[in-house]
Amino acid sequence: MSEDICVAVIGDGPIALTLTSYLSYFILTFGLPIKITMYTGKYGYNRNHVVNLSYNLLKEIEKILLCANCSIFPKQNEENNFSIQIKCIELRLFEQIQKYSFISFLGDWTHETNIDIYKHIFVADGNMSISRTHLMGIYAPVSIRLNNQILTLYTKFPEDCHQLTIPFKKEYSILELQDKFGEFYELINALISLVYNISYRNNHLLIQPFSESINRWIYGFENFEDFNFVFINCIEYITTPNIKGNVISVLKSFNTFITEQIESLFVLNKEMINSIYEVYKSFVKEELTKQLAMSERFLIHFVRPSAQSFGIQFDKKNLQYCAQYMFKKVWLIGDSCNSYPPGHSMEFGIKDSIKLINIIMKYNFQSAIIPMFNTYQNTNEYIKCNDDGELIWDTCAKINNYRFKGGYLKSDEPNNDITYLFTELLQKIKIHYDTLCSSISVTDIDEYNKYQLINYFNNLCNIICSEEFNLAGKTKNKGKTKNKGKTKNKGKTKNKGKTKNKGKTKRQQNK
Repeated sequence: MSEDICVAVIGDGPIALTLTSYLSYFILTFGLPIKITMYTGKYGYNRNHVVNLSYNLLKEIEKILLCANCSIFPKQNEENNFSIQIKCIELRLFEQIQKYSFISFLGDWTHETNIDIYKHIFVADGNMSISRTHLMGIYAPVSIRLNNQILTLYTKFPEDCHQLTIPFKKEYSILELQDKFGEFYELINALISLVYNISYRNNHLLIQPFSESINRWIYGFENFEDFNFVFINCIEYITTPNIKGNVISVLKSFNTFITEQIESLFVLNKEMINSIYEVYKSFVKEELTKQLAMSERFLIHFVRPSAQSFGIQFDKKNLQYCAQYMFKKVWLIGDSCNSYPPGHSMEFGIKDSIKLINIIMKYNFQSAIIPMFNTYQNTNEYIKCNDDGELIWDTCAKINNYRFKGGYLKSDEPNNDITYLFTELLQKIKIHYDTLCSSISVTDIDEYNKYQLINYFNNLCNIICSEEFNLAGKTKNKGKTKNKGKTKNKGKTKNKGKTKNKGKTKRQQNK
């Protein structure tokens, strides 16, 4: 009898759960000698946010769960998009896989966790992954920030996931908010961020304004009275003398971006901050009153559109979406690997988890027959390898409204401050990774690294180049692009590598 292969899945979200479900499919179908340990770190699912997924993708997940003739997800019209709360996806996946005897569920992954027993480690604990940082190094991801923000309100939550209803959801554009908040827009934005971060990191502060830490981005508020209490208490707290140093230090230790506006809140007097808050308070009260939801639980928070890729590390020879250490392979997946603007990350992450397990099966378990699950990848290939093994692209000029940065150790501040136009970044990647377009993938790591890099930029182009994409904001780059239509590269290199310098993880379990 063959010895069991031990694998670890770090994370408890829909990507980690889908990956575990698909791996379980192969274990159950082919009797593969695999034991799975999930480091979940939570005791319930509570993310009420609503996402839109492809109806067909949810049906594929049901097949993966060996439930092709039953219905795991609530029935809706078989349209292109299917609206569902994140917690309902998580709960239904977890309910299926917890029945399997070959899966063990443990608490949080920590730096002291023994990883020597695992052959494969799947890092799926989110954008701020502590396991990725520990295993892969402290790198600034290659990132692009999309300037416009959206404020989202959720209320009218259904009692459970078996109902067909979903919460009320309303989005407010930056133009609407600037009109409503006027001169206080930036400071209201900063106040919300500061209040939520203080509430979330409460237990790490020397002087704690609350009795417990609560992630308001996930849990929200019990009602309007709770909302008002949290903001008034935080305003009192940040106007306490000598409090700023500890608060800023703690927030920065969790990679919180501290803006000039956030800094300024610590020096404004209490009356001024209360005036700023009253504008926001009136807005929230008005919107809740419209929904008859003043006494009901609600979520309201800003979404800051951005995209990041953690596998591109310019001071290493190879891509790092997967890396091997001794006999262990560490795979990045979901937001721990690539993240996208709101509304896209979950669908792409689920597709990528299916692709990743297929790659592993192809190279490591040749007796396993890979099912013809349709992962519904984007049909527009803006970036690809040509027949000569060269990286080429043919994409829209709109993407050059933005600049990319990062890709180096976080301690390497000068390089991380350099910004690149999209075409400049691709040239840099093309020169740095001369084997990227090799027609032969020797290992599963090679194939996955190549897949994730090209897949990431194709996904990003499909989002930004779409006519429906309306989050585009102007960049600080004052240069104009002459190409009004396509940005093309036919394999010729005009830029010889030079660039222009312009400039919990775990989710908080709430009571």
